[in-house]
Amino acid sequence: MKGLSEDEKEHARILTAELKVLGGSVKAPSKDMLDKGLAEIFPEKVRKNSIEAKDAISALKLGIRTEQRSIDFYSKNATKADEKLKRIFNKLEKMERGHKEMLEENLKYLEDDGSWYGYVPFLD
Repeated sequence: MKGLSEDEKEHARILTAELKVLGGSVKAPSKDMLDKGLAEIFPEKVRKNSIEAKDAISALKLGIRTEQRSIDFYSKNATKADEKLKRIFNKLEKMERGHKEMLEENLKYLEDDGSWYGYVPFLD
């Protein structure tokens, strides 16, 4: 999870640098803009201290859905962008695909009841 967090910071750095190249500047979002953006990325409501929020499998499934929405976002916008921005969106999409695959692999291991890397427990 720490690695995913660092990758997301890298995404922000890449997009901020491209925005500056295009002559823009980073502005702090308004509360409404932030709420709208978060609702788009994380449409599921996760209640604080709920069983779902504590459950690793539910958290991984939420992460997988979130990564898929990011893949869709970058893919859609790559088709509308100029060549340079298209390369950036494609790079970010590839990173998100890697994140999704990693989360799916972790989910598989958890759902396989601890059968990690070929080890299958034989005691109940």
